[in-house]
Amino acid sequence: MGSIIKGNKIALLILIFIFTLSLVSCENISSINPIRFHSSSNGRDLYQPPSNISETEEILLNDNLLDSIYKFIEIILGIIALIAVPINVYVWLLKDSAQIKAIGFLKKIKFIKHDFEYNLIGPNNQKNAPKKIIKLPYPRNPNFIGREKILYFLYKNLNGGENLPKIIALVGNGGIGKTQIALEYAHRYIDSFKYIWFLHSGLLSLRDNLPSSLHGEYISIAKDIGLPEPKSGTSESSIETVKKWLEDECQSPYLLIFDNPNKLDDIISYIPTHGRGQIIITSRKKGIWRSIAIEQEVNIFTIDESIKFLLNRTNQNYENAARGLAYELGYLPLALEQAGAYIQNKGISFESYLYLFKNNKSELLKSSKPELYPYTVATTWEISFQGAKNELSNNGLEEDLAWDLLSLFAFFSPEKIPRSLLHSFVNNIPYPLSSCINEKHKFNKIVEPLNLYSLVDASDDFCSMHVLMQFIIRDKLSKDKQRFWSKVAVDILKKAFENKEYRDEILKSFPLYYRHLESVLSFAKDYSDIPESISSTLLEVGQLLKERRKFDEARKCFEFGLSIIKTAKDPDYNPIIDETSKYNEYKPYDPDPIKMQLNKNLGLVLIELGNFKKAMEIFLESKLQDSLLYGPEDYHVDEDNRYIRFINEKQSKIEY
Repeated sequence: MGSIIKGNKIALLILIFIFTLSLVSCENISSINPIRFHSSSNGRDLYQPPSNISETEEILLNDNLLDSIYKFIEIILGIIALIAVPINVYVWLLKDSAQIKAIGFLKKIKFIKHDFEYNLIGPNNQKNAPKKIIKLPYPRNPNFIGREKILYFLYKNLNGGENLPKIIALVGNGGIGKTQIALEYAHRYIDSFKYIWFLHSGLLSLRDNLPSSLHGEYISIAKDIGLPEPKSGTSESSIETVKKWLEDECQSPYLLIFDNPNKLDDIISYIPTHGRGQIIITSRKKGIWRSIAIEQEVNIFTIDESIKFLLNRTNQNYENAARGLAYELGYLPLALEQAGAYIQNKGISFESYLYLFKNNKSELLKSSKPELYPYTVATTWEISFQGAKNELSNNGLEEDLAWDLLSLFAFFSPEKIPRSLLHSFVNNIPYPLSSCINEKHKFNKIVEPLNLYSLVDASDDFCSMHVLMQFIIRDKLSKDKQRFWSKVAVDILKKAFENKEYRDEILKSFPLYYRHLESVLSFAKDYSDIPESISSTLLEVGQLLKERRKFDEARKCFEFGLSIIKTAKDPDYNPIIDETSKYNEYKPYDPDPIKMQLNKNLGLVLIELGNFKKAMEIFLESKLQDSLLYGPEDYHVDEDNRYIRFINEKQSKIEY
């Protein structure tokens, strides 16, 4: 550390001592009685005593004032000299981290002037010190797309005038793109930093709870910047030395990226409390970083970002096909990357991959690991769930309850599963999950770690899950469990639609509940039985929607009711509407009253929607059915004829 006292500091100390000595000499001279010389006419200086007493007093007064000023300056500079010498000697003797802090303080009060931070870090440092240190794990990703709002948010909030590290935590589920955003920010603004370090901060294994490698990362930083080996020889000493250097001595802008820490305690001792740094944290866990950072949640790609990513990643230009594939993958960046890499490597089209994905979804989600990401989609969410299980276990809660809740959610539509639906129809949910849902405090305790690890997106009113997460959960269930939880979901929705007290809630938010009903019934076809009685419930709800003039929503109810009846019949049964919304003929002599009412109500809403051609087909067929069932003179047939005439009049006016 001999290079510490050098340059400006040595020159300053020498000047202080010389000036102090000169003042002492001046003091000795000034103690002699003042003598005044005056020039004579012959150019020689002659001594002349003062002409009177008052002149003598004035001279003495002026000399005393000047003497006092000299003494005051001498005292001040003497004090500075006495402080400067011990401080520099003491700094020599201090341990490394305290050295950094002391010299940093002297710099702040402008007592010493440094030639940048490298004057501190060892012998011959000026010659060997690196000009720039960039430690990033990957080169810039040429396929990075979008995320401009988040990147602008980072730039705006990480650049400020205060002498404090600016910290932002990017949070969200694994595979959502947090690390890629942090790396893109680092590469985009690489010229703004003298130092960038990417620090692997997560547990090496959530399952085994192994510690992270962050200790080693900080020891590596110490070597990068040439800090001396700590006297104690421990990793903690190196960590403290690096942290103090970043806080007090580093005068150049730096960026630290803490990637995937599991909890605040894992990194809090590594984070500088002041200095010129910017810090980005990426984490699966939400809500735990707000005491030190601004949290920014990272969500799935937008539709346009997804399409652009697939086209760019595969060098294909079939936008509509890319749109369909992006929808099937739920716009998840990691899933899109897996698909893009597979398509490019195999040389296949979007349509071919989509066909493979629909038929081999489980295998594809478990394989095709991306090049720049350590896990597949399936493994990523397995890690998240393992973290949630650890949280539950640490809080004394049952892991099985969380898994049961996820299993139930997996059969609903992914977006906005109403909490009120679970609480209102808890009697249709099996024990012990029903007991947990009944106790709202306990239910919130179960949901909290799932939300924390982004397995669900929970709010006061709703819970949501990603569509691929739902598939992975269903795929892990046995066939018996699939049938079991599918039936539970169907029973909940069936009771909700039948319940007249809850029906106002359904009518108010019909599109939401209709999506959930569609979802649970679509799985029921594969895993369990669809109760045919739900068709009558859909008839009632559709009629209420028709009365409220919500004709398109009523149409969906009637069509869905007819498709359920078709599913319940034999394979040769051919209803008016099939899965492709194509209207066909009824099978003669089929006196199903619910089906006939659904049929006529569908015809009525099609008239209101202006689809006269399809409405005419329905009422002609209805007239045939009524004639065969009731006879040609029955009022049901008269009613059919009245609607047929009305449709003809409407069509005539349109043609005219």
